[in-house]
Amino acid sequence: SGDLVRWTDAAPELVLEEVNFDASQRAQHKGSMDLRASVFDGSLHLHLSGSQLDKKGVHLAKSYDTTLQIDAAAISLEEAAAYFGAPKLPVAKLAKLEVLFTGEPEKPRTWRGKMTAAIENVSAGPLRIGRVNLDSSVNDGVAKIALDADLAGNTLKVTSTARVPESVNDFDTTE
Repeated sequence: SGDLVRWTDAAPELVLEEVNFDASQRAQHKGSMDLRASVFDGSLHLHLSGSQLDKKGVHLAKSYDTTLQIDAAAISLEEAAAYFGAPKLPVAKLAKLEVLFTGEPEKPRTWRGKMTAAIENVSAGPLRIGRVNLDSSVNDGVAKIALDADLAGNTLKVTSTARVPESVNDFDTTE
């Protein structure tokens, strides 16, 4: 717990700065994981924790109350694609990603949380977009999404609201 792990010699594009797996509350059916890394000129922090609930899950033997937190900034997606030998992506950079999510992963109506993201230098054929911002939240079974994009000096704004389904199996029925 809390040990410093560095793999800079093997892959300087991917540096694990801290990996912490906490199983100290296993008897209480709780656990957590924390990861901090430098990735493709940016930063990544991932935290996941969960507690087993005393009820059956949809696809799992038990259900879980889960918290997921992600903070990422300034990650070069161009470098990531090149590193993994993937085709060139239409997005150059993940400028920001902030996620805070709680609830039972298999039951969307238990979800509470928010996500903010920004991507930069989007291109699709002749279309060039400097930055796209996304703000979304889910609470009490309702998801709200707001997106804005800079299009050659103009701004495109889109907003949406949807009632999330009771099960992850039913997203195709969401209005």
